[in-house]
Amino acid sequence: MSASAAVGEDGLNRASVSDGVPIAPIDTIVIMKLLAGRAHDLADIEAIVSSGADRGFSRAAVQHAAPQGADTLERLFDNVDWDR
Repeated sequence: MSASAAVGEDGLNRASVSDGVPIAPIDTIVIMKLLAGRAHDLADIEAIVSSGADRGFSRAAVQHAAPQGADTLERLFDNVDWDR
């Protein structure tokens, strides 16, 4: 199973449900967007961080599930701080 498939499966297992639609946890969204790595995905992560998402929780989740994205996540945190 690929890393993104494993992350997606975990996210669905932990998803909350709203009106019958599963909603992936924020950490799952951040990890999947990091793995995708497209410009708009990275911009989405910056928006999530800017909205007040718990950086420590995101950092720990990335370190566990996709450690290769840890440096990119830190750079995105820095971008958000720079824009403030």
